[in-house]
Amino acid sequence: MRNSLILLIMILFTISHSVFGKENSAEILVNSREMALELSYVYIKYIYGKEKAEFQKPYSITDDNNCWKIEGKQPKTLGGNFTILIAKKDGQALDVIHKIIHCSDDSNILPRCVS
Repeated sequence: MRNSLILLIMILFTISHSVFGKENSAEILVNSREMALELSYVYIKYIYGKEKAEFQKPYSITDDNNCWKIEGKQPKTLGGNFTILIAKKDGQALDVIHKIIHCSDDSNILPRCVS
């Protein structure tokens, strides 16, 4: 009986270690552009609010090896757009950046947008 219990524990340990103990490159949680876009919308809505998340659609997406790079639409007026990097492995937001477009103030000319 004791030997059977030890054998069972060893089998369970071996199975759990082989399944959970090493990283498999095929194990990617965010494995499609659509999933990355949906996840980016959730993050951006939480950070900036629903109105701004909707305003910057359609988002552009780039496959950047281990992560997805998603950018909001550049506004035609003053403001800026977001860029978010999402890890393919686990969906973690690795970086969230908001590029600001501002106007220079020159009394001789109309304000011009610079980035």
